[in-house]
Amino acid sequence: MNDRVRFCDRCSKPITGEYERVPQFSASGARPDSCQHKPGDPACKPWPSAASTARRLTP
Repeated sequence: MNDRVRFCDRCSKPITGEYERVPQFSASGARPDSCQHKPGDPACKPWPSAASTARRLTP
């Protein structure tokens, strides 16, 4: 396995542990497989939205 950083297709965060490969259809084979955190991995949470962040920062 190479040392390339992989990003989760669900949450867009870097994957540091084990992951699942999701094959992508490409007639030419040029599109690489995508990667996702394993189901139930606590690291796989979506980033907070900009609106919710702004609400927390306003007094």
